[in-house]
Amino acid sequence: MIMEKRLVRITNAAMEIDKPPHESSKICPLPGLLKLDEAENTVGPSTKVSMALAEHVLSWPLNWHGTGNEEEKLIEKLSSHLSLPPEAISCFNGSMAAIDCAIRTYLEPGVEALLDSPCDRSIQASAQSSGARVIEVKHDNPFEPQIEAIINRINAKTRLIFLSNPNNQSGAAYTESEIVFLLSYADRIMVIIQEDFVEFCSSSVADLVMRFPNLIVVRSFSNSFGLASLEAGYLLTDPDNMEFIERLKAASNINGLACAAACAALDDLNHIKAYSHAVEQSKRIVLSNLPQTGYEFQLGPTNFILVQVSNTAEAIELLADERIYVHHPYEFEDLESYLRITLGTPAQTEMLLLALGRAAETLATGINHSNQEEVVNRPAIRLREMAEVR
Repeated sequence: MIMEKRLVRITNAAMEIDKPPHESSKICPLPGLLKLDEAENTVGPSTKVSMALAEHVLSWPLNWHGTGNEEEKLIEKLSSHLSLPPEAISCFNGSMAAIDCAIRTYLEPGVEALLDSPCDRSIQASAQSSGARVIEVKHDNPFEPQIEAIINRINAKTRLIFLSNPNNQSGAAYTESEIVFLLSYADRIMVIIQEDFVEFCSSSVADLVMRFPNLIVVRSFSNSFGLASLEAGYLLTDPDNMEFIERLKAASNINGLACAAACAALDDLNHIKAYSHAVEQSKRIVLSNLPQTGYEFQLGPTNFILVQVSNTAEAIELLADERIYVHHPYEFEDLESYLRITLGTPAQTEMLLLALGRAAETLATGINHSNQEEVVNRPAIRLREMAEVR
């Protein structure tokens, strides 16, 4: 053990490791189960994806390295979809792999990185392992972040700024004008923006990568396209930046199955539009019903909701008893009292709201217990009325 520690880099040995209280990856996909813990697509990918995967398995030997020409096809499709040159696009094994590669390209000991809070621990770990000084930029209200908070922390040593927009944990988002202001002010600093939820919101800065050479945009096929288990993502930036980023990119950073699936998903954008519309319907159902149950919540331009509860451990257990699995962002101080819950189809959201309604007396933080029976029954009545209307 002593020898192992001595061989580990100091920056890695000093990092704190958070271990989740439960492992959602061990959940079996049983009928009637609602997996709402990872902001994933709750209905699965387009049928074209399944057909493309089967065709790829038959046409490309799985015992061979490489992707055939699937990666080139994916870049061509993304180029057409985004109206960007192929040289500005690179595919990765998920958005996290793309972010890690960009971080390793630009960070080194002696420089600083600003990470907008709340920020995924894996990104913090990647930045810390570079030897750079990592500064987490916190906001007075995590649901109303101020771009000035980031700008005020910039100094001569700042090399890189990272933010997810909308935020992967809080759901809060910056406007395009705020991002443009940041890019203009920090014109000598590399700014990485993660847009994993772009299909659920109307704001993106992907079209600015050719205008701002200090901009990197990273996206994923996991959250809206339904390809989470295949880990497909991509990075967008000025071709001059891409030359250096790809020097650190692993030769087999994305596999052929993921490329084939992503290509097929881009060929059926109507499937994504229909699912995004279903999520918007679910948001309207939430806004019409959840306030009546006494829960306080935060709803942003993503496919998840943050629900505040009086006891997170008890809430997770009660919902699991009803075969509904949710996420507790326990590692973020400002979000410790919340559950992050994926919003899927209206039918799935109705099941979630009914379960929350039954547990409201125990878990809701803003409830008036004098009329508890009415509060618990009201969402069920309202949902039945909505079902009859549809």
